[in-house]
Amino acid sequence: MIGERKAASTIAHPRKRRKPTSAIEEIAFDFNAREDYLTGFHKRKLQRIKYAKEEATKKEREERITARKIVRLLLELIRGMANDCRYAMDGNRIWRNMWRR
Repeated sequence: MIGERKAASTIAHPRKRRKPTSAIEEIAFDFNAREDYLTGFHKRKLQRIKYAKEEATKKEREERITARKIVRLLLELIRGMANDCRYAMDGNRIWRNMWRR
């Protein structure tokens, strides 16, 4: 019914156990490492920019290579079609000579 609480479950959940914490004996602080970290932001930024430029040039090169492959395949297809149609065309010498290698 409305407003009544449900009966508690009969199975008790096991309590969570804390992990044993070990006492830290000594903390060593390296001032040189801190300085390198704090002054290295510009250096790391330049590294990221250089890496991005290298990746962009690689990607551009790959795109050019694939574009050339596509053009080469299309030209072969057109040449093949022209060779098939070469002798069907009557008297058109320009068409015949254009596709010869």
